[in-house]
Amino acid sequence: MRRKNEGFTLVELLVVIGIIAILIGILLPAMSRARQQANLVWCQSNMRQMGTAIFMYAQANKERLPIGWWSGETSPRGSADGTDWGWLILPYLKHGSSGTYADQDPTGIWRLYKDKDTVSGSNTTLTWYDSEKVQTYAVHPQLFRFAPGPVNPATLDYQPGTGRPGPDDDGKKPFKVGQIRRSAEIIMMMDSSQIGDLLGPNTWASDTQLWMMQGPTTSWCQNWATLAECQQQFPQGPDAGFNKDYANQSAMLYGDAFGATGPGNDMRFRHLKNTTANALFVDGHVGSFHWKRPGFGGSDILFKNFILDDLRKQDMKFLGS
Repeated sequence: MRRKNEGFTLVELLVVIGIIAILIGILLPAMSRARQQANLVWCQSNMRQMGTAIFMYAQANKERLPIGWWSGETSPRGSADGTDWGWLILPYLKHGSSGTYADQDPTGIWRLYKDKDTVSGSNTTLTWYDSEKVQTYAVHPQLFRFAPGPVNPATLDYQPGTGRPGPDDDGKKPFKVGQIRRSAEIIMMMDSSQIGDLLGPNTWASDTQLWMMQGPTTSWCQNWATLAECQQQFPQGPDAGFNKDYANQSAMLYGDAFGATGPGNDMRFRHLKNTTANALFVDGHVGSFHWKRPGFGGSDILFKNFILDDLRKQDMKFLGS
């Protein structure tokens, strides 16, 4: 005789639960990979938009790239006119910004500059701070020139407090896009490490410049040597750095408790489980690089991706000249 309210047996329930667990185990990694891939593509899309804005800026400014960073030195209004490449291209992403630090971010377009696979700060003392509106990309420091004024002939670093007004101000004359050879190989912008105290305590923003181009391990190559000499001196390739974010700028520049294979290296391979970095090239295309380990040759970035044989000293003004 059949039972009227026959239900599932314990064995049947366990089988169903087991099947559900197996499906979850299969689907969750796939969903995680899809999310990581989506973040990578989202970053690439951001870079393409910023690249378009950079070229629009260049077209409107006699083909010259934006200044990488300027404190406002030599300007009558001083720091009120301070700016960097990110603010200078804002008017070309959305009308309504004058492109200086004193301005506002129209419609929150600045959120393009914050990658998804990043640390979010929690500073509550700075009234202007928004953890989702910080810069996590950086640009080539010799294509996008920095603080105005003549440079030190020994290091090619700009000297604060020595800016010259008017046309003699080297910082106001960045390179022209047409001057840059090997445009399909030279990195213009890249994912960059976040620094916890860069804008203030617990703000986690990136420096405007790619320190990988300026660190002690590559300064000789970047400032003086030819591409062939760099490749001969360091046959394994450039230093890949530690591929990490830093609590403060000193740790990034000079090493932390673990030491540093290349102090001053702020390349950040933050995507796909800290193995992949996106980069915008001078010709406008976006590509990816991959990190395997710290030290020389630890990534697939090559010296040809950032050494500027032909532009290194061109049009520069030197201290004492």
